[in-house]
Amino acid sequence: MKLLNKINNLPVAVISTFGHNGIDWLHSLLDSHPEIIIMPGFSFYRTYDTLKLEKINSNEKLASAIAEAFLSNKSYHVKRRQILFNIHEKLFFEESLNLALKNDKSKSKTKKIFNALHYAFLCINKSKNIQDKKIIVIQEHVPWHSNRYIRDFNDVEFIFMMRDPRPALAGSWRRLRLSNSSNKINSYQFDHTLLYWKYSEYFVNSMKNKKPYILKNEDIHFDHQHEMSMLSKHLNINFNESMLTQTFNGVEWLGESAYINEEEKFPVDQEKFYQTKEIEKRWRKEINALQILSIEVLTKKVMKLYNYNFDSKNTLLKKIKGYKYIFSQPYKNQSLNSKSRIRNFLALFRNLLRRIFIVFYPKLANKIFKII
Repeated sequence: MKLLNKINNLPVAVISTFGHNGIDWLHSLLDSHPEIIIMPGFSFYRTYDTLKLEKINSNEKLASAIAEAFLSNKSYHVKRRQILFNIHEKLFFEESLNLALKNDKSKSKTKKIFNALHYAFLCINKSKNIQDKKIIVIQEHVPWHSNRYIRDFNDVEFIFMMRDPRPALAGSWRRLRLSNSSNKINSYQFDHTLLYWKYSEYFVNSMKNKKPYILKNEDIHFDHQHEMSMLSKHLNINFNESMLTQTFNGVEWLGESAYINEEEKFPVDQEKFYQTKEIEKRWRKEINALQILSIEVLTKKVMKLYNYNFDSKNTLLKKIKGYKYIFSQPYKNQSLNSKSRIRNFLALFRNLLRRIFIVFYPKLANKIFKII
């Protein structure tokens, strides 16, 4: 099991995000690098929790549950997350998973599953030149699983995607709004987007000895090759031309945006679409002055630290106005029942309490309210 031993001894780099910042874009730039082992962006711990793998003790049942989900569950059919494409791959993947689980000596169950997944992935893709691999990169789409990597892995580091919070949240809210039949974002969705930013801020600040590597979306647009060269040095790998091309599973990927239609057609020429002026034009049409103020109040420390310009001066009155909006919009949940006043009141109270924890105690927010 030389391949499994190789995987077990490689360092792990986790790519995560402050929000709607281009994490899939970063993933696609690393996808074809010859020195990186990287699976599509399925999010390891989110998958681990969703499939309730902690409760499955049999290697055979673990392998079966994972392989079945990867083939059948629609959430893994998206191009940037798809691992299995047919029943033959599923059977081979399951067999390889089972073999790796039986032979891995890791004490941590999560580490054993993590190793087995990468082993099976390499098997079905008949990967060559394994001896050239220097690192495993894994995407964890939500930042609040980051501490679990520190707990379960000996050699792990983090790369966090950063972007101006205003276009990031404007895009998030737009996508969520359009996904609802009401054409309005609900309280749970709103809180979910806030938690990205507040938890990431807490996590990055809590890492005293080995700070996460912050990669700014705007900097990649400004000088793509330079930023990828710097990231290569940080990861102790060689810069490769593949880092200038977007792929998933080695297949070209054009990217995604909340402003691209269902046919994946850009509203303007693709090169123009990603120009700074065009980006700003889009997000300023999407959110109003009060929403911009509330974002600046919420992410004040982040915006200052990463040199983003403010629309509004930081006065006490502006701060009060911004927080007033954050704690008052939106409060309705899709699940509210107009016939039950008591249930509605409790739901509204829960929403307020949840938002208070997210804004002021993000470390505890996810644990208390299970926002996954």
